[in-house]
This record gives sequence, structure tokens and C-alpha cells, in this order.
Amino acid sequence: MHEIECGEDGRARRLGLFLFRTCLATSPLTSTHTQPDRPAALALRAFGAETATIQDAVKEPALAVARFVWWREAGAGVAAGKPPAHPVPRALAAALAGAAARGAPHPTAASLRYRLGRLADARAGLVAEPGPPGTLEALEAYASDTAGGLAALQLGFGLDPATVDGPVAADADHAASHAGTGAGLAAILRGVPHAAARGRCQLPGDVMERAGLDRDALVRLAGSVLGTGGGEGGAPPPPDPAALAALREATYEVAVVARGHLDAASRLVAGRTLPHPATTPALLPAVGARRYLNALERAGFDPLALAVVHRAGGQGAGGGVGLQLATKWALVTGRV
Repeated sequence: MHEIECGEDGRARRLGLFLFRTCLATSPLTSTHTQPDRPAALALRAFGAETATIQDAVKEPALAVARFVWWREAGAGVAAGKPPAHPVPRALAAALAGAAARGAPHPTAASLRYRLGRLADARAGLVAEPGPPGTLEALEAYASDTAGGLAALQLGFGLDPATVDGPVAADADHAASHAGTGAGLAAILRGVPHAAARGRCQLPGDVMERAGLDRDALVRLAGSVLGTGGGEGGAPPPPDPAALAALREATYEVAVVARGHLDAASRLVAGRTLPHPATTPALLPAVGARRYLNALERAGFDPLALAVVHRAGGQGAGGGVGLQLATKWALVTGRV
């Protein structure tokens, strides 16, 4: 096992061990990595995890925005070779220095600063403007700036400068960005039931309007299907057929865009011989995302139905042994 190293008095080792044991060890984003790119993958995942938890962990919006500003500046410090005294930025700085020492063309300090800054700004925007994104394009941009950016950076750390030329590196970067964006959109769809059960809506406003669905109807529908909304006698009311049809329509519209990104990544992989296995781990989010979207289609684009299956311990949502096998096949073939 490789831990996040940054030269601090054991703090980085403890953080790396904690992250590895809690969530990173089982992630295909990191579990398939070997030196020298695995420490970079761990550090990128840690950066993503740190910024992803701010909105829920910090209830005061001004304090949450301040934390996002700190992480944005931390990314800039990493790019400048002056990371703050925190194990995650220092681990990223060490990874960037290692890539430069190997002569790797990607990621450059400028691209690292740009993508980490975009990620922090995108997540800060959720605090500055609470509620669902106004448009599908805004949701797509959010997925691109977060999951897409991390995937592209991760892939860059895995490229071998001795075997990768400029055009191949550009195609690999685009493939990873598409794979991450598609996976990010699929993850948002997967989270719709969880958010709706807590009174929140993750679907874009224009998509909801076109489908004829509002937040209150979505929340009531989630309460009916998931059993979180009590009616008379404590029993949840029956689902509203009109609201369910509208949810299916809205979900379908987002799913089409997500699949478009996954298909674009697959075309880039098939159209040019990308270095395998160096590029494959960064593209693996597409495997699970495609399986979830396939399951969603079989369910008539009803994310609430898949949530019920998952909660009951079923594997109909595209996970389980099937996902493990699909991931291993992608690693062997390099196809996503």
C-alpha cells in the first residue's frame, strides 16, 4: 500500500492511511494504480473529497465559501511549488514535482492550477447560489469542472513521456474529461433519490420545467416511493403517476447528455491507440457510469425505482459483482 507522503511529521501518513482504509482503497480510480502515478491519484481523490464535504460540513455559507477560497489558493500554491502546510496540497506538489522530474508533459503546473481552481469554484457556486442549477448546460459544466477535471489530471500523471506524443496526450486528456463528466452526471442522477428524500432537488430547472415537474412534487414523490413521507396513519401516500412520468422525462434528458460524454470517451479510445494500461484507470469511472445508465434505462429512467432496489440489497443499479467484472475487463482491454 502506498500512502500520501508530504514530509510532515507523520500527519500525511496518517491521512493517507485513513483515506485508503475508508474509501479510496476500493475505488477503481486508485486501486488499480501503481507507482509513480498512484500517490497522485490518491492526492487528487483527497482534494476532491475535501472540497466535496464542505457544503454539508459547514452550515454558515460565508465560512463555507472561505474554505473553498482556501482550497483554490492551495491549488495555486501547489502549482507555484509553495503548497500550504496541509498534507493533501503537499502530496499534490510532490506528485507534480515527480512528474516534472520524469519529463512528463502533463499535467503542467498551469493546467493543475486551472483545473483545481475550477473545481473549487464550481463547488463554491453551490453555496453561493443554493438550489438546483438553472440549466442543463450549467449542470454539465459543473460535472466537467469537478469529476471531468479530476479524471483529466489523474490521467496526466499516468502518462509516460517516452511513449506518448502530443496528439495522443491531447486525445487521452479529452477522453478522460468526457469519461469523468459523464460519470459525474450519472452520479448526480444516482443521487436524486437521496437528495429528494431530504427536500432537495439536483435536477436542472429548465429540465424540470420542460418535464412539468417542480421541487415539491419531486419531494412528495420520493417520500411516497422511498417511504420517507408519512400520510394518514403514518403510511406514505401512493405515488402520483403524473409526477412519476415527469421525473422519468427529466431523468431521460440528463441521461442522454451523460451517455453522450461516455460515448465520446469510447470513440476517442477506439479512434486512437491510447497508451494502455497507463490511461485506463482514469477512464474507469465510465464503466460504472455506463452500467448505471443501462440499469436506469431498463427501469424506464426512474431513479427512485433503482434506489429501492439498491436499498433492498439488489444489484440492479449496475453495481456488485457485475461492476467488478466489467472493471477488470476494461483494465485488460483498455476499452471503456
